Amino acid sequence: MTTELASSDRPSEITVAHMREDWLPLSENWLHSLLTHLPDGVKNRVVCERALNLDKFPVDSIHVTMTSRWLRSLAFRRGLGKFVRRYARADVLRSISPHIMHSHFGQSGWESVAIARRLRVPHIVSFYGYDVNLPDREDRWRRRYREMFDQASAVLCEGPHMMEQIIAHGARREQMRLFRLGIALDRFPYRPRTWARQEPLRVLIAGRFVEKKGMPYAIDALARIASRIPLEIHLVGDAYENAASQAEKLRITEAIERGGLADRVVSHGMIPYGSLIELAYRCHVFVSPSVRAADGDTEGGAPVAIAEMAASGMPIVSTTHCDIPYAVGGSDNAMLAPERDADALADLLLKLVENPGSWRPMLDRARAHVENNYEIIKQGGHLAQIYREVISSQPKTDNG
Repeated sequence: MTTELASSDRPSEITVAHMREDWLPLSENWLHSLLTHLPDGVKNRVVCERALNLDKFPVDSIHVTMTSRWLRSLAFRRGLGKFVRRYARADVLRSISPHIMHSHFGQSGWESVAIARRLRVPHIVSFYGYDVNLPDREDRWRRRYREMFDQASAVLCEGPHMMEQIIAHGARREQMRLFRLGIALDRFPYRPRTWARQEPLRVLIAGRFVEKKGMPYAIDALARIASRIPLEIHLVGDAYENAASQAEKLRITEAIERGGLADRVVSHGMIPYGSLIELAYRCHVFVSPSVRAADGDTEGGAPVAIAEMAASGMPIVSTTHCDIPYAVGGSDNAMLAPERDADALADLLLKLVENPGSWRPMLDRARAHVENNYEIIKQGGHLAQIYREVISSQPKTDNG
């Protein structure tokens, strides 16, 4: 028979296997921050196929599954790859003996279903953005997500819009948990921006060069106001090697040329996270006009950078895309335009520069919202509590 775990059977210290194909792309600094701010009672074990950027994102314990040349060669053989990767992950997980598995991104969640079931380990899946609408872009993920939702103990998401999207793909409402990504506020001291009319308005635009970031709309909006105020535009990011991202990079370049902004744009390319923060404190306004891409790709929730920049004391000009209104705490805390509307973005920017005295109350509200909802220590404790609740709710097999 099965019974609920008695309190004496609940571990005082829990071991979590964090499942991620690559640890860790530069754009996922927020995931490293979350893991390193979990409370002392949580032992993190990162399980991945490839280790990247360990100098920037160190962890206490990392297990790379595909270190063997023999395994890597088998993984590339037709029809064998899926089974070889699962075998390698299962072998590592047996050695770790985790109390719970936490898959980061929906794809990792599906890859971990069979292993979690075989090892009888509770399994949490977190969604973060581009994974949310995979079933809308590729039919195979409809079946895969349904299989994953049938097995997962809990599914975490960043906001109510993302939650409804995931439920529409087959998740059960009772297995959903709202969980905001945390921000290390000590890295973002509150320095509310001010702007004097005689100086250039320094605008920050940052993100990967993909359609959902909406960067051409930001450039077009700034071109509309360039004749009225001096501008200094700082563009941070670059394209992936794939054709779609390269095409977006071309659209961004064309928008700069079309708007006559070549001499006002400073292109920084990809820069370290610390350098981005330093640059942010030299800028007045953060523009992040996310959109739904033609292929259905979305932010899912909201870019973490929006909450980070709001925490620093920078006005946010963005859109009503996905969970951005929820992330900023509503239109009183940020300037929000409809998606793909450069004219509306330009109007919001003009409203800011024509009323610089109105910035401080908005910035104070935005900072308070971030402190109340995103503080990393608090969110780390919240995640640890979710782990313990899920472990406690698992039935225990009684062979007596």
